[in-house]
Amino acid sequence: MEIFRGKRLWIERRVIRFPNTIEREKVIVHPGNAVAVLPLNDDRCKLLKQYRYAIDQYIYEVPAGTMEPGEDPLKTAHRELIEETGFTATTIVQKGFIYTTPVTCHLPGSLKKTRMR
Repeated sequence: MEIFRGKRLWIERRVIRFPNTIEREKVIVHPGNAVAVLPLNDDRCKLLKQYRYAIDQYIYEVPAGTMEPGEDPLKTAHRELIEETGFTATTIVQKGFIYTTPVTCHLPGSLKKTRMR
């Protein structure tokens, strides 16, 4: 059952059957696809210090962001790197794929490595 639908995410409640056949009602958040970029400059990595209200803390993280509908992940990576750091990339290389918070959130993420200029 859908609980909420916004521009960038939707939330549902549904019954999940676990591998051991036990069923439980769970809430799942679907924020959309995202890209994370590891910006390298020689032997240094550019991390961002950002306040995250959900945990009421500043944390260090790589530039990342949500893809626009139909947007290519490489385009998202370029856009987010510029928006969050002011740097542009000389190269961007696909390095993998992760789910960032699979316990309650379906957020597939494309991982990129970049060289900055």
